[in-house]
Amino acid sequence: MKFILKIKITGNTINLFLVDNKKKVVARSEWTDNRDLSEKLLGKIDLLLKKKKISLNDISRFDFTSSEKCGFTARQIGEITAKVLNFRI
Repeated sequence: MKFILKIKITGNTINLFLVDNKKKVVARSEWTDNRDLSEKLLGKIDLLLKKKKISLNDISRFDFTSSEKCGFTARQIGEITAKVLNFRI
């Protein structure tokens, strides 16, 4: 089964959603960004995948969305992370 990992930034709240092929959220992680997103994002993604006992190979796509209230740097970190992980596929 392939999954989609969604990264969503709203203000200073970061959400990760692991969605199955039926568009059902099977795992979720949320935390508040304390200007350390670049240090925490990949680690949080890794923890979410380990929690569900899946690997990066089980992810078919990484999506990124953000709100207008999201900071510039946080948006750039989220976008670049999703692009790099999608390029890996």
